[in-house]
This record gives sequence, structure tokens and C-alpha cells, in this order.
Amino acid sequence: MYVCCCLAVTERTIAEAIAAGAPDVDAVTRCTGAGSKCGSCKNHIASMIGAPAPGAGAEPAPARGRLPM
Repeated sequence: MYVCCCLAVTERTIAEAIAAGAPDVDAVTRCTGAGSKCGSCKNHIASMIGAPAPGAGAEPAPARGRLPM
């Protein structure tokens, strides 16, 4: 199954990069190219690694134009 449709990178290729020591999404991207185009596959890559998805846990930006009540 393709994980990255933009570059036709398969689950097997991602798994091989992880097994070879890619510790995070950025490392998998450098090794395979997956996630370097549209980025929609980064969450799937993160789940394969067992890492938090990119941007997970980030504080949301405060709303503009509204004051807290």
C-alpha cells in the first residue's frame, strides 16, 4: 500500500527506513522522500514510527479579534 501517493512510496519502504534507524518523520522523509511534497502522509509515517504526529501538542494560536471572557 502506498503511504505517499505523491512519490509512490510504499509502507514497505517506510518500514525499511524505520528498521534501518530512521528515528522520526523528518529522517524517514530524508531517506525516502515521503512527506516532502504535500505532507498529508506525515501522520501515517508518525504512526508507523510510534511517534507523535508533526505539530501534535502544539499550542493553538490565540483567536484574533476576540477578547477572552
